Amino acid sequence: MACACGNNACSCKTPETIHLMDEAGIVHPFYIADKVEISGKQYAFAVGLEEVEQYALLRVNTGDDGKPVYENIDDEAEWAAIQDYLANVQ
Repeated sequence: MACACGNNACSCKTPETIHLMDEAGIVHPFYIADKVEISGKQYAFAVGLEEVEQYALLRVNTGDDGKPVYENIDDEAEWAAIQDYLANVQ
């Protein structure tokens, strides 16, 4: 497996791995490639380990146990804010 930085061998730490279920109920492994804070909320970019074309943008909240909880983004206004932010990142 390549590192999150895209290299097979590097000094990066091992990326966090999560499992996401698709519409057909099949679970796929992803790694967290990057995280960003937008308007006080945390988001994570996840990339599929099986196929590079698999990716997700998820909201990150903290669970009762202090661990990250990854959630789908269903709110259109939230998506618009994310798109505005990403359009202005250079």
